[in-house]
Amino acid sequence: MDYIQAREFIDNAYKKGSIYGLDSIRALAEAVNLPQESLRIIHIAGTNGKGSVGTFISEVLREAGYKVGRYVSPTVYCYDERFQINGKNIPHDRFAQIMSRVAAAKDKIKFDPTGFELETAAALLYFKEEGCDTAVIECGLGGKTDATNVIDNNMLTVFTSISLDHTALLGSSVEEIAEEKCGIIKQGSRVVSIEQDPSAERVIKSCCKKLNASLSIVGKKNILNKRVCGFSQYFDYGKYKNVEINMLGSYQYENAALALECIESLETMGFSIPLHAVYSGMKRAHWGARFEIVNTSPVFVLDGAHNPDAAKRLKDSLEIYFKDKKKLFIMGVFSDKDYNGILKNTAGLAEKIFTVKPPSARGLAADKLAAAARKYNDNVKASDIHSAVDYCMGQKDCVTVAFGSLSFMGLLTDYISNGNNLRLTSSK
Repeated sequence: MDYIQAREFIDNAYKKGSIYGLDSIRALAEAVNLPQESLRIIHIAGTNGKGSVGTFISEVLREAGYKVGRYVSPTVYCYDERFQINGKNIPHDRFAQIMSRVAAAKDKIKFDPTGFELETAAALLYFKEEGCDTAVIECGLGGKTDATNVIDNNMLTVFTSISLDHTALLGSSVEEIAEEKCGIIKQGSRVVSIEQDPSAERVIKSCCKKLNASLSIVGKKNILNKRVCGFSQYFDYGKYKNVEINMLGSYQYENAALALECIESLETMGFSIPLHAVYSGMKRAHWGARFEIVNTSPVFVLDGAHNPDAAKRLKDSLEIYFKDKKKLFIMGVFSDKDYNGILKNTAGLAEKIFTVKPPSARGLAADKLAAAARKYNDNVKASDIHSAVDYCMGQKDCVTVAFGSLSFMGLLTDYISNGNNLRLTSSK
């Protein structure tokens, strides 16, 4: 297969939908001859923050001289972001080679793997063949039955914030969702978690005790001296003082502190991570559409807030950075999301809301989202992405915030940068 054929192969697999369970991915991993012991895995689960925490950890390890593989989903700007080594996306020819071998392995098993299972096998094979020192792997959905849980030798298990999302699949309570995510904890492993809702934290502690896994919890009260200076944030955590991060948003303090706790755990396992690598890696870390300012005149912010908990965090960030500014919203979500919960937390902040349909079969129609938004704000218009951006870019005294599904962020950013030729920040 060439690259186009490989992408068509994956796209066709995704059209078949999702099947949860590990039988298929285990058979595929065996058929592709993937000895997991050759990879040192950092496995991340949680509702919000997986991408940010993975970015911080990966950048610190890169600065320390390690070769770091990273498997992420969903992506923002291009498909190839899913498979990265030291921050670089997989080359097209390598993707075609790897996926050809995964396709050949698929033909040897009795199962019909999903698109995500095929990608997971491809990612692990790619990192192994490229000789990565470690791989940072994000769960796709949940944990216990997620395809990434084919990994049976987690070096470190990480839990970001856990809250309600994907309730039809993961459970209707925080406890049930936490139980599902704790399915990635392995016997005798090391676990690091941000301080959770008490019900989720009880589940994590109980699972760790049953599996004799060590647990470190990042207490939010231990994240000290939080402050903002321009487009940077600073904080203290433990031995790390005046840590600078350029990923904005009030929630990034917690994600960054969680990453620092993970770095300390890795050091106890024998990783050599100089202090200068920690500071430079944390500062260099960048992850798209997480309270990302992509335009400065006028200010345009992207944020992947796609559930009520993330919406609360977005609201907090807007009140810190743009409290006295008029705000315009461009919002698009998937139909299976709690969009009323998202709107309840955010809609009252906006002068005007544009609703758009994300470019996905799961995307909620713009007029349906608009009808829901009008319960919380009188000035709402269903629109297409381009018209919404054109209007907002003409309002020089307003801050525009595009949020919801990550699936339309790439299209929106392309239109801002290429269609309007407006001034972008250096981070873009």
